[in-house]
Order: sequence, then C-alpha cells, then structure tokens
Amino acid sequence: MSLNKKKELSEIAKIICRELRKNSTEAEKILWDKLRNRQVDGKKFLRQHPVLYDLKGLESFFVADFFLF
Repeated sequence: MSLNKKKELSEIAKIICRELRKNSTEAEKILWDKLRNRQVDGKKFLRQHPVLYDLKGLESFFVADFFLF
C-alpha cells in the first residue's frame, strides 16, 4: 500500500475513534473515569485507540476500546 493510502486509512481511523469517544456507553464512561490520569498503577491508558495492521498485503485497522500505552 502506498504512503498516501496509509495516511488516508490513518485519518479515517482517527475520525471513527473520535466518534466512538463522543458516543461512549455509560459503562465505558465509568471505566474510563477509573483508568484515566494514570490512576491504575501509574499506567497510561488510551481510549478508543486505532490499531493499524497489514495482513497479506491488505492494510486495515481495528479500534481497541482501552489500550495500555
């Protein structure tokens, strides 16, 4: 995949993640309140984080609800 396609895919993933964060369920909001600001063992978590991957030459992504950084 070309560099332009990777950048385009990354931009699409960012937009989707933003929308998912805006429309969080009540359970996600409660969990995020406990995970944010390094409250769990000083670990940093990201919410609705895109994970890009390449499988047999086909690039795609999935969204991890909570991602340990």
